[in-house]
Amino acid sequence: MDRLKIIIIILACIAVITAGCGKSSSNSGGTSPGATNTPAATGTQVPTAISVSGSWATSTPVTTTYNVTGTLTLPAAAPGRPWEIIFSPDNNFEFSTMVVMDGLCGANSTINFQANIAPGAYYMVAAVGIFSNLAISPTTGDYFGVYGGTWPSYWPSSANLAAPASGWANANITLVTANPNISGTLTLPQAEAGKQFMVIAMTGITGVNSTPPPQSVMGYVVGICGSSTTVSYTGLCFRPGPTYFGSVVDALGTGVLNVVGEDVPAGDFAGIYGDTNPYAAPTPVPSTVSVPNINTMTTGINMTTVTAP
Repeated sequence: MDRLKIIIIILACIAVITAGCGKSSSNSGGTSPGATNTPAATGTQVPTAISVSGSWATSTPVTTTYNVTGTLTLPAAAPGRPWEIIFSPDNNFEFSTMVVMDGLCGANSTINFQANIAPGAYYMVAAVGIFSNLAISPTTGDYFGVYGGTWPSYWPSSANLAAPASGWANANITLVTANPNISGTLTLPQAEAGKQFMVIAMTGITGVNSTPPPQSVMGYVVGICGSSTTVSYTGLCFRPGPTYFGSVVDALGTGVLNVVGEDVPAGDFAGIYGDTNPYAAPTPVPSTVSVPNINTMTTGINMTTVTAP
């Protein structure tokens, strides 16, 4: 029988990196700026320190012809930190249709890029991993921005970047430091002081009780459980709209949160918003949370976790 699976799609690098703050830039001097999450009420949020399994998708080589070019402007230089640009034709940022380019920041606070993507309309976002390595998604404390306005007060109502069949489109993004905009509690079967937990915002969940569409990760938070059976958290969901939420607790103390294409191991805790026991049969389809405004806090995203059998 299938066990609960919270499958996170790892993003792929499929565009050419050029001058500025990218892979071809020199990373000279300085240290990457730090970022601090606000401690949760009964737990402590921490920088991402988890083992991520699974492999990056195969990149599709592109030509040296570019049809989108622009500049990312960061709040501050972040030498050596990873950056990503994502082009998605839909608001769900589905893995099968989005295009991703990435690199490492140099000494400047700007990133110049050129990309060759299929002609069409796209949502375009950019992130720099200050508090994370962007292997899963951006999180609180990272730099983030969206094409067309200043995130998070702005989010496009439709795909607003027009990639032309010929010629160039200029697309500049100003990034800001991402603050938390979701919060809730996890109820554990028993207290697990000092153990890691993760809450993930997704466009879908594949598990024993649902078959939603392909999903991508809209944000996450990693933290440390306190001495209570209730853990409070705050985290990030970078785009508005219906969102699934899942959670895992490393009750086994292995230091690994098995959430990337794997079964949650027996003995760890897992939960899905809207489903008090995802291992029971029959089980309801998990609920989504409407995140109507990413510029304000969406509260009450509470989950009851159970021990994985």
